[in-house]
Amino acid sequence: MNCFRLYDFKFMRIFIKNIFFILAVLSALPYTLTAQGRTPQPKEVLASMQEALKGLGTSDFAFSFQAFGQDGALLGDESGHFVAQGEAFRLSTDVMTVFCDGQTKWIYDTVNEEVTIFPHDVASVDPAENPFAVLSKADASMYSFKGGTDTDKAGDGSVQYVINMVPKDKGLSFTSLRITVTADTFLPCAVTYASRTGDRYELQIVSVSSVEARPSEYFVPSKELMDDPDIYITDMR
Repeated sequence: MNCFRLYDFKFMRIFIKNIFFILAVLSALPYTLTAQGRTPQPKEVLASMQEALKGLGTSDFAFSFQAFGQDGALLGDESGHFVAQGEAFRLSTDVMTVFCDGQTKWIYDTVNEEVTIFPHDVASVDPAENPFAVLSKADASMYSFKGGTDTDKAGDGSVQYVINMVPKDKGLSFTSLRITVTADTFLPCAVTYASRTGDRYELQIVSVSSVEARPSEYFVPSKELMDDPDIYITDMR
């Protein structure tokens, strides 16, 4: 395996694990009413964001993602779409597509023409396993908040709310989480995640939209892909 391919594989693993983690946190927060007529408290921001995301149904996130090392060097960057529907999801970028029908997960590396198949454990609390179904297992008491809710302005002048979360469990893989939402819709627009290794992951959510329900075959690779003799398949189930 040449160095370039090893680098690509390492970043792909980082990308998959952390993009799932970030999206899981966005969806794994309990609902309460949002305060009106004042800057909401961090827990109210989280709750209102959760309400907004739940209201989308089948949802499509357009995003860009960057990973930085301990020295601030760029490890890699990617952009694409993440479509979620119940336990199923599909993540698409220029270099890979991840299919999941709620039971099985297929990671299609389009650069190296490889498909790796994993079981998808819906009972797992690992966001890399189940990015949206952790909703039923999330416990907001696992986080503390650094200060109150900050306000900021986007490039178009719209108001944003910014909150900073710290996990109480020191055994978790991350040390802090910074979430930015639009004040008028409470939909997320940016997330920064700091790992215990010193790496930093930044997600910019370009758009979030409700879309028509997808047929079940949308979340599984096509027969043509799986039968292609040029595709190397590794089944880890």
